[in-house]
Amino acid sequence: MHAAEVEIGSVGRHRGRAVADAAHRRVLRAQGDAASFVLKLNAYRRAPELTQFRLQIETVETTLPGLQKFITPAAGDIKDFDMWLLQPAGTNRSAK
Repeated sequence: MHAAEVEIGSVGRHRGRAVADAAHRRVLRAQGDAASFVLKLNAYRRAPELTQFRLQIETVETTLPGLQKFITPAAGDIKDFDMWLLQPAGTNRSAK
């Protein structure tokens, strides 16, 4: 075997290992996502309204990270809430 053939074989083995490692990471992430879903499902079954509220708050935190948020119970129904969003002073209101 020539040196070039040995080097090409080595590159192929390294590439194969990298692909296998990436696939393994995807499987581990999928397993983690599934476990997270099961935990959320169990929490929802125990307390659906509380879980829904928590998921709404988490979504707002994730999608609007730069805003101050104030949450108060709504006047009418204890299950409802009012949320006030304030942009910090000195920040630009338009996204560019």
